[in-house]
Amino acid sequence: MTTSRSDWVTTARERTVAAIREGRIEDALAGVDAIWAEGRPIHDFYGDMCATFCDFIAADASTSHPARTAPSSGACRWVSTSM
Repeated sequence: MTTSRSDWVTTARERTVAAIREGRIEDALAGVDAIWAEGRPIHDFYGDMCATFCDFIAADASTSHPARTAPSSGACRWVSTSM
């Protein structure tokens, strides 16, 4: 049994655009908040990830890592990272 629920598959943006086209101003204004609420978790996630990467790069750049440099012979060798 398949039942389609349009409110589960319609995005806040689509509902807001429809409200604007139909002249439903109050629904359109409410839709703006819904768009922000729908996109905020991913916005915050990417912001947190960027901050984490920047912190890692800053900490990593301030130290020397001779074990990460390639040997001058070009040979590949395993280096333990637990030292």
